[in-house]
Order: sequence, then C-alpha cells, then structure tokens
Amino acid sequence: MAHITNLHLRQACLRIHLVALLVMVALSITAIAQTTQWTRQFGSSGSDEAHAVAVNATGVYVVGFTEGALPGQTMAKFTDAFARKYDAGGNEQWTRQFGTASGTLGYGAAVNATSLYIVGETYDALPEQTSSGDTDAFVRKYDANGKELWTRQFGSSDLDFGRGVAVDANGVYVVGYTRGALPGQTSAGGEDVFELPGGLKRRSDDVGVARM
Repeated sequence: MAHITNLHLRQACLRIHLVALLVMVALSITAIAQTTQWTRQFGSSGSDEAHAVAVNATGVYVVGFTEGALPGQTMAKFTDAFARKYDAGGNEQWTRQFGTASGTLGYGAAVNATSLYIVGETYDALPEQTSSGDTDAFVRKYDANGKELWTRQFGSSDLDFGRGVAVDANGVYVVGYTRGALPGQTSAGGEDVFELPGGLKRRSDDVGVARM
C-alpha cells in the first residue's frame, strides 16, 4: 500500500512539474512574441501628437498634428496635420505635413491595399477647397508613395470635426460631430454626430510608433 501511495505521489509531482514546464514554455513564447521589433520617435520643436495608425501590406501609417515643422517639412502656420509612412522594418518612407493659415489637425486614418485616407478638421480653406464657415471637417487620400490624390473639405456654417474614417470596396466613410446643420441635414441642437458615406471613389512632445 505504501508503495502504491509513493507511486501516486511521484506521479502527482511529475504532473505538477510538467504543468510548470508547459507554463514556463508558454510564457517564454509569449515574451518572444511581444518583443519590440522597432520603435520610432519623431517630432518638431513644438508640440506633436499622433492620433491614428493604420497598416497595410505596403507599410505603417501614422497620422496626427504638429505645432512645428517636422524634418524636411514646412510649417503652414499654428498647427498642421501630418501623415508619415514606415515600411515593415521601421524605415521612414515619406512624411506629408499640410495645413492652412489658421490651423489643421489630423485625427483618423484608414487604408486599403493601395491608399491612405486621413480625416480631421481645418480652421480655414485647404488648397483648392472652400470653407463652409468656422471649422470644417476634411478627408484626404494619398497613394502608397505619398502623392495626394484628392481632398474633400465639408461642413456647416458652425463647428465641424472629423474624427474617424473607414474604407471598403464601395467607398469612404467619415464620422465626427457638428454644431450646425450639414447640407441636407437638420440639427437636433447642441452637438450632433454625423456619418458620411463616401461615394468619393499643448506641450512640447514627440510622437512615435512601435512594432511588437
């Protein structure tokens, strides 16, 4: 009987050790999987904020806004929106900084296989666009090489803010909020949310992106 009891104890200890070993292996694999592959920190001499990141087969895209001139870029005035692309290895491919004389902020990003879409708000008319009054929302499209393909600025006579964007095979979709009435819409009072289906076929901080 004692021999059987000792055998059961040895078997129980073996099972405990095996479970512990499996847990250690699983933790090691998890630790390896979560190892940072690269980190990129960047900024201007002013405040810089990154608000969105998107990824497709061609690279990693970061969108936000800056109160200074990013390296190799020119400051419009006050606050500019920016988009930056890295390849899978963390090498900067291109940066695009843009704005108006009164300020432009980038807040959202989406990608498909070939293009980047960014949204935000602007306090003046972007190039070749028309201000609806006060603050307008905007959506801008770049190709994989950083070429601007088109920009759409829209809004009410009051304040309008673009915050998110999504894209599929049917179009581009922009969400945000407004304090006025968008064309063809009626204000419910106060700040209203909006969704636009796109048949459109402060401190001195740095920002960064890391790949895990």
